[in-house]
Amino acid sequence: MPEKSAWQSLLSWLEREGIWLWLGAAAVLLCWRLCTAFAGMIWLRKHSEPAPEPVLRLLQELNAPARLGCRVAQRLQSPMLSGWWRPVIWLPPEVSAWDDQRLLAVLRHELAHLRRGDVAWHWLAQLTACLWWWQPLVWRVWRSLRAETEHAADDTAVLAGGNTHEYARTLVEIAAGLPSRLSQMPGVTMFGGESVQRRVRELMKASQWRGRIG
Repeated sequence: MPEKSAWQSLLSWLEREGIWLWLGAAAVLLCWRLCTAFAGMIWLRKHSEPAPEPVLRLLQELNAPARLGCRVAQRLQSPMLSGWWRPVIWLPPEVSAWDDQRLLAVLRHELAHLRRGDVAWHWLAQLTACLWWWQPLVWRVWRSLRAETEHAADDTAVLAGGNTHEYARTLVEIAAGLPSRLSQMPGVTMFGGESVQRRVRELMKASQWRGRIG
């Protein structure tokens, strides 16, 4: 029998051990995601405080669930929702300078994420991406899912508030004070998943289907 070439030997090894290489890489990637999210939540809890009374009052007016918490975190760049059983809305320190209109826009957006179950869907998408880490289309779909959840939350917030132009102006004003690149956080962030320019452009479109279908 002729000796196998290096390429044939590599293919034979991959055929025997490929499944363990695939699952091992998926496990490492998933553990990394879980550990970074857990560490991020610990940091947020340690460097945060309960939201001020005006924010809690607005949440009550919006009929937020009683189990929902709201905290202000230091050095947080974007409003964010985390948690499933005990969800928490995290707000940046600049919230103290926001007026009621901006606060209502942000809170309606985060409540839309909560009522749609976007935290669970994002974690399911991350699990899928970790398992099929070698498939570039999966990562593309994950990014598209993040973008579409932001568009859906924007639509819900606009339908609840009734003023598309004011909501779009709020997005631009908040985004103007953000850095060009946001650090990854352990939750569904209001900014960082989709460009504000595209979100505003989608909001300005006159869509007869907004609010009628999911």
